Amino acid sequence: MATWIYSSRSADHIIEMAKVVAGGAEELKARKLLTYFSEPISPLRYAPHTLEIMVKLSRYECPTYLGPMVTAGGSGR
Repeated sequence: MATWIYSSRSADHIIEMAKVVAGGAEELKARKLLTYFSEPISPLRYAPHTLEIMVKLSRYECPTYLGPMVTAGGSGR
């Protein structure tokens, strides 16, 4: 399931719920139930909470997609 995660703290709760659904931490790693779509902020960097979420999800080998978002003054037309 792809999800939008608001904060590092909410990531903890979402991961716990996903572990219950999957049947445990190892099963979560194997089933890849969570997918995180992250977006940069201007000027083309990631917010600290976004990086914390990526690290937490990486412990369970959950895919993270890096969104190519347009940022004011840095990209786009």
